[in-house]
Amino acid sequence: MPPSERTFRRVLAELDGDALDHQVCVYLSEQGASSGAVPAQGAHHLGDDRAQESVVALPRERQARRVRQRERERPAVPGLLPAAGADGKTIRGARRDDGTRPHLLSLICQRRHRTLAQRAVDAKTSEVPALKALIGQMDATGMVITADALHTVRETARHLVEDAGAHYVLVLKGNQPAIAAPVMRHLLAGTDLDHERAGTGHTETDRGHSRTERRAIRTAPADGIDFPRAAQILRIVRHAGDLNGAAISKEVAYAITSLPPAWPDPPS
Repeated sequence: MPPSERTFRRVLAELDGDALDHQVCVYLSEQGASSGAVPAQGAHHLGDDRAQESVVALPRERQARRVRQRERERPAVPGLLPAAGADGKTIRGARRDDGTRPHLLSLICQRRHRTLAQRAVDAKTSEVPALKALIGQMDATGMVITADALHTVRETARHLVEDAGAHYVLVLKGNQPAIAAPVMRHLLAGTDLDHERAGTGHTETDRGHSRTERRAIRTAPADGIDFPRAAQILRIVRHAGDLNGAAISKEVAYAITSLPPAWPDPPS
């Protein structure tokens, strides 16, 4: 007979949540490697993001065709570094003993649709110190770690490059006004076409899911920016519209990265 729900609750309540998350991530990585889908990633092996990526099983055939078409049209860039994004989510339907909801910080490989590491954020702290512990669960050497503006702090940038041997792409917002203001002024100059001609910009357009999307990126050296290991600054603009060309939304993001210009452009 299968165990009852009560048994599952009792056993899971006695486990260390962070240890369970780590073992689940390692197990899923090993399953992907044994099936030949992708190399294993995590504390034991990160794999090479240049390898042929598997097509994720999608519920609808049309979406699967679009994924295959995108892979044909945009093959992996030679020399592209493996990347992962840090993202925090509050869990619904769950409560701690003090009544607060659990909050998890995850490190996700977007290209492979896989969670590389995950741990709970203490109710009395924030995601910022938790990211350091999360990176410590794996070998991040040579990876590009992306994170939102909450993690754009000097110690996080220093730790990622100097201690973890990784690169960072960190979003700039109002929490870092001394850095964000000069970055915005510098990258507002000129047009997207001017930057493309100068080799500091790139624009691409997608059609699918009943809409069009245009993304334009501008980059510049991080000269004069007082931030640990900063090499480049960037501006990304995303325009979304319907299939007839009518505008729906516009999103502008600024970021700073330790990736030097010799590497492929940061992910948009």
